[in-house]
Amino acid sequence: MGKYLLNLLAISIICAKASAQLEPGKIYTGISSENRFHFYNKNFGFKPELAYALDKHSSIGVKFNYFRSNKFEVGYVPDAKGYAVSYGAGISYNYFRYFKNSHKLGWYANANLEFNRYRFYDIKSSGQTVLNNQGNYAELSIRPGIFYTPSENVMLFANVGGFSLNRSYHSFSGDLNFASQFNIGVLMNFDVFRKKKIALK
Repeated sequence: MGKYLLNLLAISIICAKASAQLEPGKIYTGISSENRFHFYNKNFGFKPELAYALDKHSSIGVKFNYFRSNKFEVGYVPDAKGYAVSYGAGISYNYFRYFKNSHKLGWYANANLEFNRYRFYDIKSSGQTVLNNQGNYAELSIRPGIFYTPSENVMLFANVGGFSLNRSYHSFSGDLNFASQFNIGVLMNFDVFRKKKIALK
Protein backbone atom coordinates (compact mmCIF):
# COMPACT_ATOMS: atom_id res chain seq x y z
CA MET A 1 0.00 0.00 0.00
CA GLY A 2 2.85 2.36 0.92
CA LYS A 3 4.64 1.62 -2.36
CA TYR A 4 1.41 2.31 -4.29
CA LEU A 5 1.02 5.68 -2.55
CA LEU A 6 4.65 6.62 -3.27
CA ASN A 7 4.19 5.78 -6.95
CA LEU A 8 0.97 7.78 -7.07
CA LEU A 9 2.73 10.75 -5.42
CA ALA A 10 5.59 10.57 -7.93
CA ILE A 11 3.15 10.53 -10.83
CA SER A 12 1.28 13.50 -9.34
CA ILE A 13 4.52 15.50 -9.01
CA ILE A 14 5.49 14.73 -12.60
CA CYS A 15 2.05 15.76 -13.86
CA ALA A 16 2.11 18.92 -11.77
CA LYS A 17 5.45 19.93 -13.27
CA ALA A 18 4.14 19.27 -16.76
CA SER A 19 0.84 21.05 -16.20
CA ALA A 20 2.25 24.42 -17.29
CA GLN A 21 2.76 24.42 -21.03
CA LEU A 22 5.52 27.04 -20.76
CA GLU A 23 7.43 28.59 -17.87
CA PRO A 24 6.84 32.38 -17.97
CA GLY A 25 9.97 34.49 -18.41
CA LYS A 26 12.10 31.58 -19.63
CA ILE A 27 14.04 31.38 -22.88
CA TYR A 28 13.33 28.41 -25.16
CA THR A 29 15.42 27.16 -28.03
CA GLY A 30 14.18 24.89 -30.77
CA ILE A 31 14.31 23.73 -34.34
CA SER A 32 11.65 22.61 -36.78
CA SER A 33 11.59 20.85 -40.12
CA GLU A 34 9.18 22.20 -42.71
CA ASN A 35 8.15 20.18 -45.77
CA ARG A 36 5.93 21.70 -48.46
CA PHE A 37 4.38 19.65 -51.26
CA HIS A 38 3.49 21.46 -54.49
CA PHE A 39 2.23 20.15 -57.81
CA TYR A 40 5.55 20.74 -59.57
CA ASN A 41 8.08 20.41 -56.72
CA LYS A 42 8.68 19.74 -53.04
CA ASN A 43 10.37 22.14 -50.60
CA PHE A 44 12.29 20.92 -47.59
CA GLY A 45 13.69 23.24 -44.95
CA PHE A 46 14.62 23.86 -41.35
CA LYS A 47 14.06 26.70 -38.89
CA PRO A 48 16.19 27.22 -35.77
CA GLU A 49 14.35 29.38 -33.23
CA LEU A 50 14.89 31.32 -30.02
CA ALA A 51 11.66 32.07 -28.11
CA TYR A 52 10.61 33.87 -24.93
CA ALA A 53 7.66 32.62 -22.85
CA LEU A 54 5.24 35.50 -22.26
CA ASP A 55 3.10 33.34 -19.97
CA LYS A 56 2.33 29.64 -19.55
CA HIS A 57 0.35 29.57 -22.80
CA SER A 58 2.17 31.85 -25.25
CA SER A 59 5.63 32.64 -26.59
CA ILE A 60 7.22 35.02 -29.06
CA GLY A 61 10.43 34.29 -30.89
CA VAL A 62 12.84 34.92 -33.74
CA LYS A 63 13.85 32.30 -36.28
CA PHE A 64 16.11 31.69 -39.25
CA ASN A 65 14.69 29.98 -42.36
CA TYR A 66 16.32 27.85 -45.04
CA PHE A 67 14.49 25.99 -47.82
CA ARG A 68 15.57 24.02 -50.85
CA SER A 69 13.33 22.42 -53.45
CA ASN A 70 13.95 19.13 -55.20
CA LYS A 71 14.69 19.06 -58.92
CA PHE A 72 11.68 19.76 -61.14
CA GLU A 73 11.02 20.06 -64.86
CA VAL A 74 11.51 23.53 -66.36
CA GLY A 75 8.66 23.77 -68.86
CA TYR A 76 9.95 26.77 -70.79
CA VAL A 77 13.53 25.46 -71.21
CA PRO A 78 14.05 22.33 -73.37
CA ASP A 79 15.93 19.45 -71.73
CA ALA A 80 16.43 21.30 -68.46
CA LYS A 81 15.54 20.90 -64.82
CA GLY A 82 15.55 23.41 -62.01
CA TYR A 83 15.56 23.91 -58.27
CA ALA A 84 15.07 26.80 -55.85
CA VAL A 85 16.73 27.96 -52.65
CA SER A 86 15.33 30.49 -50.17
CA TYR A 87 16.60 31.80 -46.86
CA GLY A 88 15.75 34.56 -44.42
CA ALA A 89 14.47 35.35 -40.94
CA GLY A 90 11.21 36.05 -39.19
CA ILE A 91 9.27 36.39 -35.96
CA SER A 92 6.77 33.89 -34.57
CA TYR A 93 4.02 33.73 -32.00
CA ASN A 94 2.72 30.48 -30.48
CA TYR A 95 -0.27 29.78 -28.28
CA PHE A 96 -0.40 26.41 -26.47
CA ARG A 97 -3.30 24.79 -24.63
CA TYR A 98 -3.62 21.29 -23.17
CA PHE A 99 -6.62 19.18 -24.08
CA LYS A 100 -9.13 18.72 -21.28
CA ASN A 101 -7.96 16.21 -18.67
CA SER A 102 -4.51 15.96 -20.27
CA HIS A 103 -1.13 17.11 -18.93
CA LYS A 104 0.87 15.92 -21.95
CA LEU A 105 -1.08 16.42 -25.17
CA GLY A 106 -2.65 19.62 -26.48
CA TRP A 107 -3.32 21.93 -29.41
CA TYR A 108 -1.52 25.07 -30.48
CA ALA A 109 -1.75 27.91 -32.99
CA ASN A 110 1.33 29.28 -34.73
CA ALA A 111 1.66 32.65 -36.50
CA ASN A 112 4.76 33.57 -38.51
CA LEU A 113 5.90 36.69 -40.30
CA GLU A 114 8.91 35.86 -42.48
CA PHE A 115 11.11 37.77 -44.89
CA ASN A 116 13.03 35.62 -47.34
CA ARG A 117 15.22 35.85 -50.41
CA TYR A 118 14.78 33.25 -53.13
CA ARG A 119 16.91 32.06 -56.04
CA PHE A 120 15.78 29.88 -58.95
CA TYR A 121 18.39 27.86 -60.81
CA ASP A 122 18.23 26.05 -64.16
CA ILE A 123 20.24 22.85 -64.62
CA LYS A 124 21.14 22.41 -68.29
CA SER A 125 21.38 19.01 -69.92
CA SER A 126 25.17 19.50 -69.86
CA GLY A 127 25.01 19.68 -66.06
CA GLN A 128 25.71 23.41 -65.92
CA THR A 129 23.78 25.33 -63.24
CA VAL A 130 22.60 28.82 -64.18
CA LEU A 131 20.87 31.41 -62.00
CA ASN A 132 17.51 32.08 -63.63
CA ASN A 133 15.80 34.48 -61.24
CA GLN A 134 16.07 35.92 -57.74
CA GLY A 135 14.11 38.25 -55.51
CA ASN A 136 12.52 38.82 -52.11
CA TYR A 137 9.19 37.78 -50.65
CA ALA A 138 7.34 38.08 -47.37
CA GLU A 139 4.96 35.52 -45.90
CA LEU A 140 2.43 35.77 -43.10
CA SER A 141 1.15 32.33 -42.06
CA ILE A 142 -1.24 30.91 -39.47
CA ARG A 143 -1.16 27.20 -38.69
CA PRO A 144 -2.98 25.07 -36.10
CA GLY A 145 -1.35 21.90 -34.77
CA ILE A 146 -0.82 19.57 -31.85
CA PHE A 147 1.96 19.33 -29.26
CA TYR A 148 3.22 16.76 -26.77
CA THR A 149 5.33 17.33 -23.64
CA PRO A 150 7.37 14.21 -22.77
CA SER A 151 9.00 16.17 -19.91
CA GLU A 152 8.72 19.56 -18.22
CA ASN A 153 11.53 21.01 -20.36
CA VAL A 154 10.80 19.52 -23.78
CA MET A 155 7.87 20.12 -26.12
CA LEU A 156 7.32 18.32 -29.44
CA PHE A 157 4.93 19.88 -31.97
CA ALA A 158 3.54 19.21 -35.44
CA ASN A 159 1.15 20.71 -37.98
CA VAL A 160 -0.01 20.09 -41.54
CA GLY A 161 -0.15 23.69 -42.77
CA GLY A 162 -2.88 26.29 -42.66
CA PHE A 163 -3.29 29.64 -44.40
CA SER A 164 -0.62 32.05 -45.66
CA LEU A 165 -0.53 35.47 -47.29
CA ASN A 166 2.44 36.12 -49.58
CA ARG A 167 3.87 39.31 -51.04
CA SER A 168 6.31 39.24 -53.96
CA TYR A 169 6.73 41.30 -57.13
CA HIS A 170 4.64 44.04 -55.44
CA SER A 171 1.55 41.80 -55.39
CA PHE A 172 -0.30 39.81 -52.73
CA SER A 173 -1.56 36.24 -52.97
CA GLY A 174 -3.30 33.91 -50.55
CA ASP A 175 -2.55 30.22 -50.16
CA LEU A 176 -4.68 27.65 -48.33
CA ASN A 177 -1.96 25.05 -47.81
CA PHE A 178 -3.70 22.88 -45.22
CA ALA A 179 -2.72 19.22 -45.78
CA SER A 180 -0.04 20.20 -48.35
CA GLN A 181 2.61 20.59 -45.66
CA PHE A 182 4.05 18.46 -42.89
CA ASN A 183 5.99 20.34 -40.23
CA ILE A 184 7.51 18.95 -37.04
CA GLY A 185 9.76 20.45 -34.37
CA VAL A 186 11.00 20.55 -30.81
CA LEU A 187 11.13 23.37 -28.26
CA MET A 188 13.35 23.10 -25.17
CA ASN A 189 13.70 25.19 -22.03
CA PHE A 190 17.10 26.94 -22.32
CA ASP A 191 17.71 26.22 -18.61
CA VAL A 192 18.31 22.57 -19.57
CA PHE A 193 21.61 23.56 -21.19
CA ARG A 194 22.57 25.80 -18.26
CA LYS A 195 21.92 23.00 -15.76
CA LYS A 196 24.01 20.58 -17.83
CA LYS A 197 26.84 23.12 -17.97
CA ILE A 198 26.72 23.63 -14.18
CA ALA A 199 26.63 19.86 -13.62
CA LEU A 200 29.76 19.42 -15.78
CA LYS A 201 31.63 21.99 -13.68
